[in-house]
Amino acid sequence: MKKVLLVGYIGGLNVGDEAIGAAVAQQIQSDSTEIYIATGQPDVSEQYLGKSYHYLKCTYPGRPITTKDFFILVATIRKMDRIIFVGGGILQDVHSAKLMEHCTLIAAIAKYYKIPSLATGIGFGPIRSDYGHTLGHRFLDSVQRINYRDIESLNASNNAYGEYSYKCDLGSDSIYLINSQLTKHEAKKTGRVGLAFRQWKGLHIDFLAEMIEKLLNDGVTPVFFAYESDDLILYRQLLELFPDKIELSDERCFSKTLESIKGLEGLISMRLHANLFAIMSNIPFVALSYDPKINNVIGRLGYQDAILTLDNSAEDVLVKLKGFSPSTIASDKLNNAFKLNELNISEFMSADHSQFEFKRRGKTLGHCINLFYDAFIIVRLQKFALFIGRYTSKLFPSKFKEYIRSKLKFNW
Repeated sequence: MKKVLLVGYIGGLNVGDEAIGAAVAQQIQSDSTEIYIATGQPDVSEQYLGKSYHYLKCTYPGRPITTKDFFILVATIRKMDRIIFVGGGILQDVHSAKLMEHCTLIAAIAKYYKIPSLATGIGFGPIRSDYGHTLGHRFLDSVQRINYRDIESLNASNNAYGEYSYKCDLGSDSIYLINSQLTKHEAKKTGRVGLAFRQWKGLHIDFLAEMIEKLLNDGVTPVFFAYESDDLILYRQLLELFPDKIELSDERCFSKTLESIKGLEGLISMRLHANLFAIMSNIPFVALSYDPKINNVIGRLGYQDAILTLDNSAEDVLVKLKGFSPSTIASDKLNNAFKLNELNISEFMSADHSQFEFKRRGKTLGHCINLFYDAFIIVRLQKFALFIGRYTSKLFPSKFKEYIRSKLKFNW
């Protein structure tokens, strides 16, 4: 029986990323496959993804990993036959380099133990820091193959890391693996329109309030989709303006996520994967672009006309939703994306990797040690620095404190 470890931003209470994990897990699940999922919060992931898999505590997201769990993580990786990085914005450091750090550590450990690894459905960039660039280099050095979810990510990767272009290909978003579960759905008049928003610099509460008021005046029930815990802050703000007028979608588990989407007659969303769920479910939608990935991924499906920005008015958005026109090429594009993902994963799972050369293992061991320090030791040093800094910060000269801050990547 093949043992496979799935890795990504799993356990971070982000519905889109958990759904990617579910899509890949369902694709490779069989009587001859035993699936392990690396997650920052095993109990959260088990509730969302189900009890069919083994859950392995990893370094991110969630609380810092204990010494015992870290050695369990390494020992489990060593027993794996395959490792798959399931997709999403792994190679970026806009919000934090922690996800890159987490994935690169697992990729480096896998390479050291000569375990084949595939990264599929990956989004690239932007990578802004020197540390992030170093992590990207180490990640690409460690994996055997990487399939990017859009041409822009592939081009950006090749421009930044040209020496690894031979192992990079164009793939598609991993969520398309569930296409067959949704495409038979036909949108109906349910009187419910979904709103999937996140807190963002250009998003104003007045814009949302105006949109909701217009929906209510049309006799439509707004359903708020909270794909991350921080989204609930927006929901509560809107609920204060419209008490008992806005429903909250049920995202307790993967099947509920799909049911929530199917219960809509339309969707207005900043969330990439909510938009993709709507496309696969044949539900009219308007995508509000706040990040290039929205245009890159959704535009590739022939839905460039369904994309607006946060600068548009609420009236513009609702007019666009009412005038929604299905893409004539989306069905073929989705089928092709599904087949491409299916082919990439099945080839990786069935291939004989025994002849593959895992070069520079000594250097990889050095990378593992550095990453262990960054992901494990430094967290404890930061806590100690924070504790000591409360009482002794005024005793140290500013240059010494700047030096400590830079070394620990931490501000007292």
